[in-house]
Amino acid sequence: MTIAAAISFIPFEILEILRHRSPVAIVFLAVNIAIVIFLIVHLRNTRRDRHWRSSGISRTPPGFEASMIEAFPSDASPLEWVSENQPDEQHVARVFLQGERSLSVLQNDPVTAALLEDFLTLAGDGALQVSQALTGEVRVASAGGSPSILITGKTAEVLRSYLDGEQVSVSDRMDMTLRRNRS
Repeated sequence: MTIAAAISFIPFEILEILRHRSPVAIVFLAVNIAIVIFLIVHLRNTRRDRHWRSSGISRTPPGFEASMIEAFPSDASPLEWVSENQPDEQHVARVFLQGERSLSVLQNDPVTAALLEDFLTLAGDGALQVSQALTGEVRVASAGGSPSILITGKTAEVLRSYLDGEQVSVSDRMDMTLRRNRS
């Protein structure tokens, strides 16, 4: 329906170009054609994704099966954890986990979304303890005693950058998102 509406303006824009030869009209025509192409590609991809999910076809490449965020019992750690107690680390970690929860919902990853929803609900507005392992993992635990969240891989790298107040490049963030899409 939206595609048909967008296409319906194209003849009027062509007529406007033929009558007045306006550069503005040419730009509007080009933008409208780009929108139509985008909508068609998006619709095709959405239908293909629905088909894959309904047919049980896995889109997960080998080697990307593991989630980068998982529940982590606080007593199950052979790693050495370091807490730096940075001023805003609780807020940064909470906002990051909320964003990851929203991203998981958008990416149709109900397991990670539910895990993060449960953790954030149990943690409430209470204090969070953020610890980093020397091997790069990040653990976020609630002071209320709920299970910890273990964050690994590129996701942990991005969170560590946020915690350290460093700039996170768009390519790093996209790389993390693309890896999560594959898992």
